[in-house]
Amino acid sequence: KVANKGFAPLYIASRDGHLDVVQLLVEKGADIRQEDDAGTAPLTIAALNGHLEIVQFFIETQTGRNRGINLGEVLRAAVQEGHLTVVDDLLDRGTDIDSIAKNGLTPLCFACQQGHLDVVRLLIQRGANINKALEGGATPLFIASQKGHLDIVRLLIKSGANINKAMECGATPLYIASQNGHLAVVQELLKNKALIDIASDNGATPLYISSESGHLDVVRELLGKGAEINKSMNDDTTPLFIASQKGHLDVVRLLVERGADIRQEDDAGTAPVTIAALNGHLEIVRFFIEMLTGRDRNINLVNALQAAIQKGHLAVVNELLDKGVDINRIAKNGLTPLCFACQEGHLDVVQLLINRGVDINKAIKCGITPLYMASQNGHLAVVQELLKNKALIDIASDNGMTPLYVAAHNGHLDVVRELLDNGADINKAMNEGCAPLYIASQKGHLEIVQLLVERGADINQLENTGVAPLTIAAFNGHIKIVQFFIEKQTGRGRNINLVEALQAAIQKGHLAVVNELLDKGVDINRIAKNGLTPLCFACQEGHLDVVQLLINRGVDINKAIKCGITPLYIACQKGHLKIVQLLLDKGANFNIPIQSGYTPLFVAEYSGHTEIVLLLRSRGASIRKFNL
Repeated sequence: KVANKGFAPLYIASRDGHLDVVQLLVEKGADIRQEDDAGTAPLTIAALNGHLEIVQFFIETQTGRNRGINLGEVLRAAVQEGHLTVVDDLLDRGTDIDSIAKNGLTPLCFACQQGHLDVVRLLIQRGANINKALEGGATPLFIASQKGHLDIVRLLIKSGANINKAMECGATPLYIASQNGHLAVVQELLKNKALIDIASDNGATPLYISSESGHLDVVRELLGKGAEINKSMNDDTTPLFIASQKGHLDVVRLLVERGADIRQEDDAGTAPVTIAALNGHLEIVRFFIEMLTGRDRNINLVNALQAAIQKGHLAVVNELLDKGVDINRIAKNGLTPLCFACQEGHLDVVQLLINRGVDINKAIKCGITPLYMASQNGHLAVVQELLKNKALIDIASDNGMTPLYVAAHNGHLDVVRELLDNGADINKAMNEGCAPLYIASQKGHLEIVQLLVERGADINQLENTGVAPLTIAAFNGHIKIVQFFIEKQTGRGRNINLVEALQAAIQKGHLAVVNELLDKGVDINRIAKNGLTPLCFACQEGHLDVVQLLINRGVDINKAIKCGITPLYIACQKGHLKIVQLLLDKGANFNIPIQSGYTPLFVAEYSGHTEIVLLLRSRGASIRKFNL
C-alpha cells in the first residue's frame, strides 16, 4: 500500500536507511521493484541516499521476478550525491561504467556536472571513457568547464581529456567556460594549449561570448593570450559590437583600448555606436562619441541618432544632438529624425526635436512629411503636437496622398477626426483620383465613412476609372457601408450608382450585398456600364449562389445583352457546368442563338467543355440548327 507520492513502506525504509525493516518487508513479500510516482525504485533511493548495505542487500536478493534491476540508474543515483562507496560497489558488480542513464548523462559526465571530484577520480581509475560525448557532443571536460569545477578540469586534462573537442554546435570547453565567466578554468585550459579562437557554428569565439556576457576578467585574459579582437560571427558582429549591444561599458573600453575597430559593422550595416544607441546605453554612446573622429564621424552619429529615436531613448537622442548631429539630416533608412519619431510614435522625442528647432514640414523621399507619417501610423498625440506647432495639414506625397487620406486608409478614426477639426481638405484626392471617403469605403472603415460624410465628403466623387465609394464598398463586400450609402443616395444619379454597386457585388460574389441592393429596388435586369445584366455577369464570374438568388428574385433568365448573348450562352462559354444545369432546370432556352448564329451548344463544344456539351445534347440541343 502506497502513501502520498507513491511511497510504499519498503521505499520509505530504503530511503531512510533502516536495513532491518527493509529485510523484514522483503521477507514478507514486499515488491522491491515498486516505484514511486517519479519512477524511483527502493534500490535507487537507497543508492541516492548512500545506504550501501541496503543497496547490497537488494542486489544480492534479486531472484525470480525481482531479477534484472537496471543498475545503471542505481549508479546514476549514487553518483548524483557523490556516494563513493556505493559507486565503487556497483562497479565491482559489473555495472556499465559508460552507460547513459535516463537523464542523458554517463556516470562520469554526471559526476563532473555535480562537482564530485573523488567520484570523478574513481571513475577514471576504473576505466571510464574520458572523452565519451553525450547526445549533442558534450564531453566530461565540457561539462566540468561549464560548471566551473576547476579541480575536475585539471584532473580530466591530466588524465588525457581532449581539450579542444567541441560539441556538435562547435562550442569547446574554452568557449563554455568563457561564456559562464569561469576565469580560473579559462586560465587552466589556456595553460594546457586550448585553441583560443575556435568558433562555434554561428561564428562566436570565446572572446565574443565572454564579451556578450560581460565577463571583463575573462575578456582581459583572452586578449592577453592573443585572442583575435575583431574576429566576427557569421552575421559580422564582433566582440565590440555585442558588448556595446549588451551595455557592458568596461568591456567596451577594454576592447577599444586593445585595438578593436569601432567602425566595424555587422552584415546589416550597423556600427557599435548605433547598436548601443538602439539599446539606450548612454554611457557607451558617450564613449564612442569621444572616440569617433574623421569624415565618417557624422554618418555614424546620424545613424546612432536614428537608432535611439527608434526605441525612444530620449537621453541618448539629447546627447547626440548636444554633440552636433544634424537634426534634419536623412539617415540610411531614408528618414529624418522627426519623421522616424513620428513613425514610431514617441511623443517625448517629437517634442524634444521640435523644441530644438527641427524643420517640422521637411519631407523625405516620395514627399512624405512628419505629419503624414504620424497620421499613417495612428499616433494621435503626435499628430496633435505637430498641428499645434503649425505643421502644414494638406501637404501630399508624390502620389498625392495627404495625411487625411492615409489616416482614413488605415482606419485611424481619432486621427481623421483631429485632421478634419483642423481644416484638412476632405475631398482632396490622390493622383489616381481616390479621395479619403473612397479609400475608407474600400477598406471597410464604417465609422470613418460615416464621419467623413457627416463632415461633407462628396459621396459621388469618382476615382479616375469612374468608380464611386458605394461601388468600391460593394466590390469588397462591406455591407454596412453599402447600407449607409444607400440611405444617403438621392437624386437622378441614385439608380445608376446602385446598378454599378450591384455589378461590383456580383463580380466578387458577395451574396448579402447583392440581396441588400435588390431589396432596395435595383432593377434586376438592367444592363450596367460593363454591358452586362446582373445574371449575365454572375454567369460569367461563375457564382452559382448569386445566380440562384437572382433566379429566386425573378430575373429574366433569357434576357440577352448586346449581340444577343444570353446568360446560358455565357455560362456555356465559361464552362460553369453547375450554372448551366441550374439555368436549364429553370427553363433557359438552349436554342436561342446569338447574332452570329452560334448556339450555347456550339460555344460549349468550341471551348472544349465536354460535360456541358453532353448535358445540352441530353436536353435536345442541336449544334447545326442555328450555326451559320
